[in-house]
Amino acid sequence: MSGVEFGAILRRADQNAPQAPMPSFRIPIATVLGAIAFFLVLVITDPPGPGLDPDAVSYVSAAQSAAHTGSFLVPDDGWDNTDSTMALAHFPPGYPAAIALPVALGMPGVQSARLVNAAAAFVTVALMAWLVGEIAGTGAGILVALVLMVTPPLVDVHESVLSEPLFLALLAITLALMVRAPGKPLPAGLAAAAAALVRYAGLCAIGAVGLWWLLRRGDPRRRVRDACVAVLPGALSLVAWAARTAHENHDETIRQFSLYGQLGPTIREGAGTLAGWLAPSLEGWLRSAGAIVVAAFLIWLFAFAARRRVDEARPDSARLLAALAVMAVTYSGVVVLSRLVADPGIPLDERLLSPLILFVEIALIVALALWWPGRRRVWQLGACLLLLGWGTGSVLVTLDSVQYALETGNDYADESWFGSSLIAWVRTYGEGRPLFTNVPTALYFQAGRMARTLPDELDTATVHAFADTVRARHGLIVAFNRGTDFIQRADSLLARIPVTELARFPDGVVVEVRR
Repeated sequence: MSGVEFGAILRRADQNAPQAPMPSFRIPIATVLGAIAFFLVLVITDPPGPGLDPDAVSYVSAAQSAAHTGSFLVPDDGWDNTDSTMALAHFPPGYPAAIALPVALGMPGVQSARLVNAAAAFVTVALMAWLVGEIAGTGAGILVALVLMVTPPLVDVHESVLSEPLFLALLAITLALMVRAPGKPLPAGLAAAAAALVRYAGLCAIGAVGLWWLLRRGDPRRRVRDACVAVLPGALSLVAWAARTAHENHDETIRQFSLYGQLGPTIREGAGTLAGWLAPSLEGWLRSAGAIVVAAFLIWLFAFAARRRVDEARPDSARLLAALAVMAVTYSGVVVLSRLVADPGIPLDERLLSPLILFVEIALIVALALWWPGRRRVWQLGACLLLLGWGTGSVLVTLDSVQYALETGNDYADESWFGSSLIAWVRTYGEGRPLFTNVPTALYFQAGRMARTLPDELDTATVHAFADTVRARHGLIVAFNRGTDFIQRADSLLARIPVTELARFPDGVVVEVRR
């Protein structure tokens, strides 16, 4: 769809022409659906959950610091650093701030994050069910809630201590304000600012609200003014956070901006993620073929809704589809630009693409509601079978994921970590001694201890400096014998320094540097 066509659709949706009464979608129905989502998130994060990955260390530690000291501090785990903490910089403060509220009332950090994620799921599902239900009908509202609750990428981000659930909820709030409060740019601008303070990718929300009000019909000067009002809260909040971070971290940057290539692996990963979403539970060529069929149907359905029925549709339906398109385009733009100039390691996985999947699924159901009336029964039956097949596959994938999370645990909540004999030794005998390890996340969550990393470089000067540092601090080296893309084995380092073995277990060893 061209920019001219998009602007025309948006302006037609703004016209105050008589329209059919909107279907009534009672708030209690949306509330019940949101409550179900809230309850399900609590269920899928029962112990050993929620899942814990390295990002969770920053979220939880910054939340605890904010609740107790008023400052967002995280562990400074560099082996050669004298300070034990540093200012939060790699992530914005929104998610830790939300976790800090229950922490301040006495709730443990991980459980607080679990509560925040469940509350975020309630907001996302209830708000989107209400919005779609009011615009496209009760059936569409209920369907969108069910689809969101069984979509594997969306369920996956709610299984762990991640900022995505809160981010998705704030994007949903921003979207609802764009559609239902078209004359009030400030509330949407505030919601967009909050989204940007939860994830830096929330720049998309700031761009979306600015573009939304800029493209509306009416006096050009008012459109520019409204766009500025919508963008201002987000711009000011990010500038303030950037200034604070630069001051606290002495102008050190968290990203090295350049022009990064090697896009092939990133594109292939993104294609695989989308194929897994479009054709869940299928593998190999069946997944690729199924994804192509579903994608072709979605493209045709969106084209039908945008080009052939927009004049017949309720203005609110056209407005919602246009808002979803703005959100999807700006989010995709932020992700692509970030990959090109900010971080070549950005993965196009389920976590990163979950907002885009959310937008597309909502748009799909609105488009389906526009297409459905008057269609031949055979086409309606075909659409039902396709939706049923996708839903069945999604439920199967989701159940497998949830079963693993509840029985084994995700990431550092995995039973191999919380049941580790090595970590148990650290809890019992390592108190009062600084720790150096190749897996600081495991010790933070399973032993309740901050630990410093081992050196990446193994040149003679670095190895000697590390040994002197550990010896001077009377520290312990806790070396896990795992080696993955994210965990560096410690064998080569330990072979180069004089150590005394204190304890050995199947999963690793504890040593101290001889004097």
